[in-house]
Amino acid sequence: MELRARQPLLASLLEERLSDRGIPSFDVSHSPKGKWVRLPTEGEIEPFFDVSTARPTERDKEKHALFFVMGVGYPPSLFHVLWGLPVGTLSVVVFEPNLDLLIMTLGITSVYRAIPAGCHLSFLATPETPLVRETIGVNIRPLGAFVVIEGKTIENKGELEVFYDTFSELWRSFAKEVRTHIDILGNSPEDTLIGVRQIALNAPWILKSPPISLLADRFEKRPCICVASGPSLEKNIHLLKSMEDRCVIISADTALRRLLEEGIHPHAVVTLERPVHTYTNYFRYLMENWEKECSEILLVSQGVSPPQIQGRWPGPKIVVGKVEVPVDRWFLGELLGGSIMRSGMSVAHMALVLAQILGAEDVALIGQDLAFGDDGSSHAGSTAASSAQSLEKERGQKDYLEIPGALGGTVKTHHIWFLFLQVFENLIPDMKLRVHDCTEGGALIRGTDVRPLQEFMDLFVASSSPMEETPGSVVSEHPRSIDKESISKIQDKIDFGLSGITWTLSEVDELEKMVDRAISAGLAPKKRREIASEMSERLDKLNGINPVLAFIGQSYANLSGMDIARTRWLESVPQIREWETIHREMFKAHRICARYIKQWLEYVSAFLKGFPSDEDVLEESRNTTLESLLGEDHDLIDVSGSEMISFNLTLSRSDPVTQGWSLDDRWKCALVLHGQGRAEEASYLMESVALELQGLRLENSVMVQFLKDYAKIVSTHDLCFVPKYRLAKMLLDNARRYDPDDRDIERLIDDVMVGLRTYLEDIASFRLISDPIGFETKRLDADRLLNEGDLVGTMNMVLEIIEDYHSERPGGCAPLLEWLVKTSLDCLEAQDPLIADTSRHICESLGKNPGIFRELGVSVPINLMEFFSQDLKVWEYMSEKKDETGGDS
Repeated sequence: MELRARQPLLASLLEERLSDRGIPSFDVSHSPKGKWVRLPTEGEIEPFFDVSTARPTERDKEKHALFFVMGVGYPPSLFHVLWGLPVGTLSVVVFEPNLDLLIMTLGITSVYRAIPAGCHLSFLATPETPLVRETIGVNIRPLGAFVVIEGKTIENKGELEVFYDTFSELWRSFAKEVRTHIDILGNSPEDTLIGVRQIALNAPWILKSPPISLLADRFEKRPCICVASGPSLEKNIHLLKSMEDRCVIISADTALRRLLEEGIHPHAVVTLERPVHTYTNYFRYLMENWEKECSEILLVSQGVSPPQIQGRWPGPKIVVGKVEVPVDRWFLGELLGGSIMRSGMSVAHMALVLAQILGAEDVALIGQDLAFGDDGSSHAGSTAASSAQSLEKERGQKDYLEIPGALGGTVKTHHIWFLFLQVFENLIPDMKLRVHDCTEGGALIRGTDVRPLQEFMDLFVASSSPMEETPGSVVSEHPRSIDKESISKIQDKIDFGLSGITWTLSEVDELEKMVDRAISAGLAPKKRREIASEMSERLDKLNGINPVLAFIGQSYANLSGMDIARTRWLESVPQIREWETIHREMFKAHRICARYIKQWLEYVSAFLKGFPSDEDVLEESRNTTLESLLGEDHDLIDVSGSEMISFNLTLSRSDPVTQGWSLDDRWKCALVLHGQGRAEEASYLMESVALELQGLRLENSVMVQFLKDYAKIVSTHDLCFVPKYRLAKMLLDNARRYDPDDRDIERLIDDVMVGLRTYLEDIASFRLISDPIGFETKRLDADRLLNEGDLVGTMNMVLEIIEDYHSERPGGCAPLLEWLVKTSLDCLEAQDPLIADTSRHICESLGKNPGIFRELGVSVPINLMEFFSQDLKVWEYMSEKKDETGGDS
């Protein structure tokens, strides 16, 4: 009963085994040192010698919160192992590939009663991915996947000796899934919350979108070509010309521009990324320059992608969710009734799944290098943005991997591409189609047939009959109609979701009270642990109710799981304090998450109340002018309710940068976005205004206000958007030059400095940087001292930074050295003797270390040379002459 509640897939597997073969019967021969176990009637299980399994020692108590048990042995062997686990054990994973042994053990022993209170127990019996994921879901995800690193293994040596290969296969499948789980969680809770917001903003197109099932098997047996943007695309993209009527061509968003430039019209384009630059880097250009061609291409877009993509796309569209992502399944699927499809982690995975949905039997992948080209390139021309290519190139130079190449030998890749390759290798075996790697380069993707694209064309495309319809025409001819009854049902689901959020917030309050009880003075450690265990069980149930909250909890557990495990004994004051801090922060995260979800559910609810059923949902927004939304004289209206909805609909159908919006309107638009918490989008608009302001003469008051607003926006958190504190500081310094008496500027600079320090402390606390009191923190202290008017303190701090970090951070130290030299030389004759003495001391210090100038690429001013010793002056002169002549002098 308990197994079925915790692991229904495994329970069904064991029940099926029982139904087919009945209760297993073992022959057991006892000996003084153990027992021989064999099943003579079937002969499937080889005999093994079952010895007493070593139990955890008292020393394991502090070190291990997680135990792996390899082999259940003959009952009641596992019961005794579990009974002997130390109090405070949080998790146990039992590996047992012999189903009959597992059935016997679960049938005659109460293993769930043997585990310590609050412990999670799971079983892994087969390496099949769904069963492995079920196992991990029971007790690895709640605790945090990184705790696996410190797990303790308990072996049944007799079983392991006989079935070593089978146990090894189980462990490899388990470890692989844990790594994948960590990589997927790398997208972070912030990514999840961005997904909530984007789905809400994309609700108009989700509700109008026909189901993806409309395309199911519509192009059965039609060959399909999925086009990515790897460097090998240059080799064979030309072969697609004039073949559009004989095969379905699906383009990644990054490859669409290149295809259109080549005169090739794909039938569909897929996109799935959340960031604003997905629109600005790829779709903006297409919509401005290829509108007619795009009007015939089907867009299959994820609900979490920027709303301007859906809003401005001129052709047919289907908005879907990722079946792998909890927020998509719940919000887009269950609440809004949208389509969910398996999508992997990249547009290339999504394109392959779309080909499967269409009914293709043979699919070619081109441009799917997942590796650097021979020349170090990461993408074909006219595909990825230059910033993306620079990032990839940097990854390739630093942390590259060498893996098997599709054409033999090895190729260079990096961690992200290697993860994408592994996703392909997990996807392909489950697909009822043949995948042909026609990239003609790049990494080897196991499970594909490697062949040239021309060969694929000759085998599968040339003989195909012309298509009578396209995916885009099918979608255009079957628009989705939403009646009032359907809207009412969706509204009811949203209301139910909102009531669940209200309950969640009250439950978090109750959990916080349990923290108060657990840390009360005078309690025995055992009593503290009992309260903590009860609280943990209630938290698990809370996370189980809402998949978005569950994801937040899992992500937090991944960061803090090892700390939770270390402090779980609640015996010392430091343990109690750290345990309290971790859980209060966790509950704070749950509150923020719940309130954020509530805000955007209420937004969708308000939108549904005005949702027209008989006309285009966006018709009204097209006729709404920016002036009526933002008001006049720079006075912003209250962007809530219907006004907020109208604003968002207008913005998603428009592009203020390319469609000629005035600088003033873009500025106001950015302020409205900032007010909604959409700082990343607001910063893009402010950047466009700043670029066009260069060279223009404005009133001082206007310029100061713009710089202050810009600084506020770029220094504001927006989930995955990391505030640009340095840029904000620079903008405010410029504003102070325009108006030195504006006290608000000083306050804003203080806020920016506090924000940067908090950010650095946060990433240090999660061990994301190795030196928490390092270069950035000291530079921040120097900025603070300068902002407070302490020039002497600033100069000394900058000198210390340069001396400590010139080798480690040359790019950061070079401008500091330039500033320090100029400031010191300018202040040698200062009226304040302390400033003058400090300047001379710094010049003398720099004069003793002239090599630092060459190391940082900073020239030595003539008037600083007097502080160099004669020998050093000659050395410097000789070095300069050597540079000039290119040889020894």
